[in-house]
Amino acid sequence: MEQIGEQMPGDFSPNELARTREVPDYKRKALEKLISRVLETSSRDTNEILVHALGERALKTFTFGDIFDLANTEAFTRAVQATGINVPSVQVLRVVNMIAQIMEQTEPCENKRCGEFPIYERGGVIRTDDPGNACLYCDHIPTKTIDAAPAKPKDAAKRIIGGEYQIEKFIAEGAIGRTYLATDLTVEKPVCVKHCSKLNAARQANLLDEARKMWDLRHHGIPAIRRVIRLEDGTLAIVMSYIPGETLEAIVKRDGAIHPESVAWILERLMNILQYLHVHGVIHSDLKPQNIIVNEQTYAVSLVDFGLASVKPTDASSSLGYTDHFAPLEQVRGEPPIRQMDIYALGKVALYLLNGGNMSAVDEDHFPDHVPPVLSDLIKRLIEKKIEHRPQYADRLFDFTRSLRRKTFGRELFNPGENPIRSVP
Repeated sequence: MEQIGEQMPGDFSPNELARTREVPDYKRKALEKLISRVLETSSRDTNEILVHALGERALKTFTFGDIFDLANTEAFTRAVQATGINVPSVQVLRVVNMIAQIMEQTEPCENKRCGEFPIYERGGVIRTDDPGNACLYCDHIPTKTIDAAPAKPKDAAKRIIGGEYQIEKFIAEGAIGRTYLATDLTVEKPVCVKHCSKLNAARQANLLDEARKMWDLRHHGIPAIRRVIRLEDGTLAIVMSYIPGETLEAIVKRDGAIHPESVAWILERLMNILQYLHVHGVIHSDLKPQNIIVNEQTYAVSLVDFGLASVKPTDASSSLGYTDHFAPLEQVRGEPPIRQMDIYALGKVALYLLNGGNMSAVDEDHFPDHVPPVLSDLIKRLIEKKIEHRPQYADRLFDFTRSLRRKTFGRELFNPGENPIRSVP
C-alpha cells in the first residue's frame, strides 16, 4: 500500500480499516471530558450530545470514523441543538476545531498508575494555569512543562509516491495534513507534497473541486499546484512548488520584535498577494506567522497552506476553520468567508511582528511606543471589529502602504544586499 510516512496513532484516513477501528477507552473518556469542559455541560448532557451525533452505541464505544463525523461543524451543531442545551455557537465551533486534533496531541502521563494520555494546548485545546497540562484521564498535573507541539512523525525518507516524487523529510503539520519536502525525480527539483490525511470523503471532494479552480493560478507569492495524487489508501496528496525561506514565526522566535519598516515591507508584499487571490475569488482564511515565508536573500514574501481556503464562496458557504488570535469574530462564528477576514488577519500578523510574538499584546491590540502613528493607524483599520469599517480591497491598501513606506521611512526599496528583516534594537 502506497502511503506517505509512518501511520501514527493520530493519523486520520478515510479508508475502512481506519474508520472501523475502535477508539481506546481512555481516549473516548478524554474526548467526553473535553466536550464537557468546553461546552460547560454535565456528563449526562455530553452523553446526550454524543448519542444524537453517533447513536446509542456512543455510550459504550466509537470508532476513528466517528471522530471524523464529529469533526463536522454542521453535524455537531445539529447534535447540540437536538439536546435543547443552550450553548454559544462560538464554543461549539471551538470543540469542533479541537476534535480533529485530539488523537495526535498526546504524551504518556507521568502518573505511573495511569500511564495514559493528557491533551496538549495547541490550536485552541484546553490550557491550564499549571505547568504543562492536566491528564484528561486522571487529572494528573505534569511536574515539568511539556512542549505543546506534537511529536514529529518519522521521516519517510527516500519513499517514492506517484512514481516520480521522492519524499525527503517532514516539514510541518497543517489543518488538513502533513507537508513534506520531496524531489521531482524527472527534473531533479525540490517540490512540496501535502498529504491530506485528515479529510473525510465530502471534504476530499471539495478539495478536488478547489484544486481545479486554483490550478491555473500563478503568482510569485503563492505555491503553484503541480499535481494531485490519489494514494492507494484513498487519501489525497497535493504536489506543489517548493518555496524556500523561513516562516515569520521562526524569524520572530530568533530575532524578537521586528522593526516597523520591515513590518511595513511585509504588509506591502502580503497585500499584493491578497490582491491577486481576491481578484480570483480565493479567500485564504488562515493568515498567520506559520503560513508566511520570507526569503531574506531574494526579498520574497510568500503565503502558503491553503488548507482552509475557499474558492469563490457564496452566501451559503461556511468557514472551514480558523486560528485563535488571528481570526475575526465573524469567522469564529462560521460565517461565509469574505475578503475582510484575510484583511483582519493581516493586521493581527503585523501586531505579532511588532510585539515580538507576545500573544497577549496581539489580543489586546497593543502598539509599542516606537511604532510610527501612520503605521499604527493603518493596522487599526485592518483589525476593526465591525466588517463595514474594515478595508476590503487589498489593491488600495497596497498603494497606500507603498506610499507610507516612502513618506515614513524615506524609501520604497532596500539597498542591494541589505537584509529586509531588522529587529528592534
